[in-house]
Amino acid sequence: MRRQSLLVSYFLMFLIVIAGCESNKEEDLSSEATVENSHLKVELVDITSAVQDNQAGFFVDVIVTSLHPSYDVRTDFNYAMDKVITTSLDTKHEAASIYTFDYTASAHSLEPDQILIRQFYTPGLEETAHVLHVPFYAKPLYHNRNITFKELSHQSNHIEHNDFKIISLEVKQHTLNLIASDAHEMKGLEVTLLIDDETIYPAFQTTNVEETTNLLHGTYEFTQPISEPFNLKLQRPKLDDLIWTFHLSTPIPSP
Repeated sequence: MRRQSLLVSYFLMFLIVIAGCESNKEEDLSSEATVENSHLKVELVDITSAVQDNQAGFFVDVIVTSLHPSYDVRTDFNYAMDKVITTSLDTKHEAASIYTFDYTASAHSLEPDQILIRQFYTPGLEETAHVLHVPFYAKPLYHNRNITFKELSHQSNHIEHNDFKIISLEVKQHTLNLIASDAHEMKGLEVTLLIDDETIYPAFQTTNVEETTNLLHGTYEFTQPISEPFNLKLQRPKLDDLIWTFHLSTPIPSP
């Protein structure tokens, strides 16, 4: 078992979570012992009573599994459980320390695409409590402002890179029509061609971003015909502070 000194970074992460809940984009997932999105599966696998530094409490073990081959579960995300969690009796338990375990050294059998996050909470659990509720947070670290889609054809559909999704792309001579979505704000997206390492900007463009879906419809006219294959260079206007929330809950084991 490899214990890492992550207490300070944990509380910094928690402050980021609290500050971002209202102003930043947050994906809120349903409550159960196993919750997943398109990138991660998060499982609350164990609750163990323990004593740490003369404090009675319990450990909560969460295993995170990568569901996306492009991203490393150990280096491409930050993780944190909530500082305060509750039981079905609405009793509050506060975090005391956090541990992470790599896939080679753990009491749990982990695969290379998994990581175990262990959190110690106090005080100990009441015997009459039946369910434990644990909000768990994951913050992606891999997003880039600049993205390049390489060797595109004049008809390109359903392509994804760095969580930017080209739903539909069509080229007719000088004109490029694009429908796309992104995890980040789309208003102000810069769309250019990359030809022989030179960035070519459109002479004219019209864009519309649907506020409810963050879906972009754009038409870009260039001064020269677009030959295929071609490279499309995109620059996000900014990177939003994305935090994914997984609401975990599980029955509390009998003492």
